[in-house]
Amino acid sequence: MQRVRPLFIGYILVTPPSPVVEEMIEILNNPLRFLGFLRQKLYEYPEISDNLQDAFYRSDLRAASMNVLAFLRSYEEHKKLPQWVKSIEFVLEHIFGPPSDPYSFGGATKNLTETVNKYITCFLTDRFVMVANESAMEDTALCLTDYQQYFSGIVIVNMTDNATEFEPLTTYKIRHLPTLTDNTQGYVDSARRLFDRNMPFNDLKYLTYGFSFLQEAVDRAIIAIRANSSRSVGMYSQQEPYPCINYDTFNVAGFFALFVILSYIIPAALLVKNIVHEKELRLKEQMRIMGLGDMVHLWSWAIISLVLNITSTFIIVMITKFGHLLKIDFWLLFVFLSLFAMSSIAMCLLLSTFFSNANISTAATCIVYFLFFFPFQLSVKARSATFTQFTLIFPQTTLGYGMAMLANAAESDEATWSDIKSIRLEAYDVGLIECMVAFAVEIVTFVILAWYKSAVSPGIYGVSLPWYFCLTRSYWSPRSVSVEDHDPPYDSQPAGDTFDVEPSYLNMTVHISGMSKIYGNGTKALDQLSMRLYEDQITALLGHNGAGKTTTMSILCGLYSPSSGSAHVYGMDIRSEMQGVRDVLGVCPQYNVLFSHLTVAEQLKLFAALKGTPDSDLKHEVEEILDAVSLVDKAGALASTLSGGMKRRLSIGIALLGGSRFVILDEPTAGVDVNSRKEIWTLLQNNKKGRTILLSTHHMDEADILSDRIAILSEGRLISLGSSIFLKNKFGDSFQMFACKKERSIDYTAIVTRITTEATVPIRLTDETEEELVFSIPITTDSYKLEKFFSFFDSHKDAYHLGEYGISAPTLQEIFVRLSPQREYIVPRHKAGILGKLKRTLRGGQVETDQQHLMRTPASANDVGETGGSRDASPAMYEDELMPTPLRGWELSKSHTKAILRSRCQYTVRSKKHVLFEMTSGFFTIKVFQSLMKFPKNYPRFALQVILPICLLFLCELYAKIQFSGTIPSYVSSQPELPLIAEMYGNDTRSYISVWDRDPSSLSHQLLSSFVEPPDMGTRCVNNVPVFERYFFDLHL
Repeated sequence: MQRVRPLFIGYILVTPPSPVVEEMIEILNNPLRFLGFLRQKLYEYPEISDNLQDAFYRSDLRAASMNVLAFLRSYEEHKKLPQWVKSIEFVLEHIFGPPSDPYSFGGATKNLTETVNKYITCFLTDRFVMVANESAMEDTALCLTDYQQYFSGIVIVNMTDNATEFEPLTTYKIRHLPTLTDNTQGYVDSARRLFDRNMPFNDLKYLTYGFSFLQEAVDRAIIAIRANSSRSVGMYSQQEPYPCINYDTFNVAGFFALFVILSYIIPAALLVKNIVHEKELRLKEQMRIMGLGDMVHLWSWAIISLVLNITSTFIIVMITKFGHLLKIDFWLLFVFLSLFAMSSIAMCLLLSTFFSNANISTAATCIVYFLFFFPFQLSVKARSATFTQFTLIFPQTTLGYGMAMLANAAESDEATWSDIKSIRLEAYDVGLIECMVAFAVEIVTFVILAWYKSAVSPGIYGVSLPWYFCLTRSYWSPRSVSVEDHDPPYDSQPAGDTFDVEPSYLNMTVHISGMSKIYGNGTKALDQLSMRLYEDQITALLGHNGAGKTTTMSILCGLYSPSSGSAHVYGMDIRSEMQGVRDVLGVCPQYNVLFSHLTVAEQLKLFAALKGTPDSDLKHEVEEILDAVSLVDKAGALASTLSGGMKRRLSIGIALLGGSRFVILDEPTAGVDVNSRKEIWTLLQNNKKGRTILLSTHHMDEADILSDRIAILSEGRLISLGSSIFLKNKFGDSFQMFACKKERSIDYTAIVTRITTEATVPIRLTDETEEELVFSIPITTDSYKLEKFFSFFDSHKDAYHLGEYGISAPTLQEIFVRLSPQREYIVPRHKAGILGKLKRTLRGGQVETDQQHLMRTPASANDVGETGGSRDASPAMYEDELMPTPLRGWELSKSHTKAILRSRCQYTVRSKKHVLFEMTSGFFTIKVFQSLMKFPKNYPRFALQVILPICLLFLCELYAKIQFSGTIPSYVSSQPELPLIAEMYGNDTRSYISVWDRDPSSLSHQLLSSFVEPPDMGTRCVNNVPVFERYFFDLHL
């Protein structure tokens, strides 16, 4: 429509505004005036059509048509007449009918002209406009182009504004709309174009869009004015016949690589999504805490993906070989595509380290996968050996080069192992061997970069190693520290009357010294936190949301690094010896971080193996933990089918696996019912011996019952630390005694005075209501005096007109509220700039400023908000003395690999639809390619464009919009001038034939007819006739 609209409403600008040019415009306007006259008559015709039809109806024509119709219908075999006779009957019946008949001549022509009038209304007849000069023409043309109202421009060269005649040699320019003509930078077809130009909208623009007709009209007008004669010479245009050529534009070499990439893009996207999904659900961090290394985690996914990709590759090669797509040696193509598959997997491992959101990572992987193929397309035009060598770092581009070589070699049956050295693209100075070596280099490079990136920038959670970590000796040879023989640093303990005396008779295992954490937005989560944890004790962390509980646990787990200070666990510094710390660490997050596709026993086996439990002891330890957490009858149930209470017990069991001596529990009873809470309490009490347990909770009764020591945090600072008895004695104000009044009519003022005077303990009235009196007794009162006072009060309460009474001690809830009041805190907004926004986007909007992320993201929707049913459980005591010696070194790495691969295989076996889709995606893609090859020659080109990914088409359209939206001025005026003279095509382009003899049988007349008549087939369409051999050359990439 953008091309058709200027033909109807486009203006023709003319310069200079001289008298002779005005005369020329007058001549050019004559045909347009005639069209305007016809249009006016068409406008008027509907008004007279009824009168015209009425005249026909009243004339003898109506009677004559009825007589003819009656004659036709009188024929005996009338019904057997052909259809065209019946059509004549319909015309005779209606053509001269009354004006009301819509099928009459007047009615039909009226409807037709009314329809035509709707479209010809916009046709511009007065379209020639004079402008001052060529510069003004360009400015006006640019303005009109924005509204699609510019058609062409005529510039008479070297003419003044007052010229009255044309020069003998007149030169003029036609400034046609660029989209309506071919580019003026070329005037002949490329030698590579071997087929005809017969597409009216693409190949014949000069004729289709009016340039040639405008040129002829201007020529006639100039000649008429110059010669002072209106006599014109006819002009006839005839295309020269072209040889019959069957040219298959479906480039197998180029498109086969694209289809292979489409085959592998789905497995690649799923691989990245699976890795990032585990990171998003904190499963990776949970396994890292349990001792799993980053590379073992990545390699486990890589191996599973490689098995699936190799299977898919085998299917693709089978289709290619036995589907007769390409004549390539089976094992040569298999090895080449397998190397690409491994390189693609290595690239996916690297991509997975940049994301923390599974959905974003999936989309980004697809985009990157296509973008890495673009250099191959660019190299086709660049034809630079240097550029080609550089682009071999992209696996998809390397695949493009390799498939182009193999496709070219297949045409000459040279795509075999014996000819591998000769399979090359000489124009790019690259061969198939170089492509295979490039794949190997890419595999090693991507794996090393993934390992380095995960260590230096592990993401939201994890301690970043310095950029030079791989150059340090401590990384490759970490110090081995025995948990039984440690030497923790002893510095001064927290001083003040709010801290209880340290239990020196116990073994100190965890020492936090001056630890602080400041987030990127300036939030201080921890402020010089110092505390000690002891073996055989449960220490509870209490504090409001944002007090620093989760941050403390995150740092001890190695998910965050402290801004200052440090902590030692069994003598190992969390800053430099986190791997050793994780050997003795067990963690139970607030929400259940479980594999939904694994059973309860499989979960325990996996994490036990990650903790270094030998294979020979796995079964025994799993059975003991199942018995300890009372889940023996659920050993074969999937984790996703468990209730909330069962999932919490399973999470605690995982934390106790493998001889974990330092156990961190973040709200272990969150989201469970009362009965399940009591079972968990019993489980923790029975399994605290030989362990150091740190738990956080919002339930004061839970902390009071379970904890040996309680630490209260407020705004990142340690407020108090001690046993429950110590806190109550230290911070509890008094005992509260409540006594009920017997009679409301009595004035109890004198009675209260009497009680406070006669009592043997310091007692005072704190509150009085219509029903009771409330007295306060100091908590420091001697117990003997209390006993004596209550005996005295029992004997005198009737005299005091008091009935039943009771006494309450201070609660931990009251002490907590008093020591750590809730304050409103506004987190400052941090302007991170464009890099920060990009970082948050890649991570799915998650930033480190949220302290509650570590253990507060559920592993699945089934893990949150469920409560377990009540059951009588007698949790067995977990005997720490029976703990087997954990594996170390190479044996531990081998155990990790086996365990995680076992988990991946179980996931793969249970995800049948996922695996089937991943393995068959390549099969269906190649089958589509094979089907396209079976279509007639003209269809694959169009069909391939239709099935290309929508995202690429969208990007191309967007790119085109951006390119042309702001570049119309240069696009219109930047093309060079093209002189339209026959001499530029050589001296053999004109032939003169004199045809004076009008006899059709004369030689001259026959010669002229041969130029304008359609050509016969001749011998140029016969097989094996070498036509234009000099234009046929190697077109291979």
